[in-house]
Amino acid sequence: MDLSIYLAKVMGLYLLIVSFGLLINKKRLIHILIDFLKNPPLVFLSGFFALVIGLLLVTSHNIWIMDWPVLITILGWLSLIKGTIRIAFPHFLVTTSQKWIQNDTFYNTTFFIMIFIGFILLYYGYMVVH
Repeated sequence: MDLSIYLAKVMGLYLLIVSFGLLINKKRLIHILIDFLKNPPLVFLSGFFALVIGLLLVTSHNIWIMDWPVLITILGWLSLIKGTIRIAFPHFLVTTSQKWIQNDTFYNTTFFIMIFIGFILLYYGYMVVH
């Protein structure tokens, strides 16, 4: 459980800071994303890092219980899947990213969900007495 608390603190802060920053800087993010998608080595490298982070999380925190630690496990698996897709199917990333940035509702919803998950993780990481 100590690992879950530590990861909740780190991942909660990460999700909150990054999501909030990207939500309020949409125009900047769109330009960055367009440039990113035109750079295959950078897409591959980001896939490599996402894959490594996902593997580390999945192998160290593969906890499938009906409680908040499962959020960390799910985020680990999502990172592993994201890394795999970026490495093995970069064209899929380009197609879905273009659709994603063109849909304001989906864009905003994505970051609000990430902020919400970040708050949940921070709550359990810092506020709940363990």
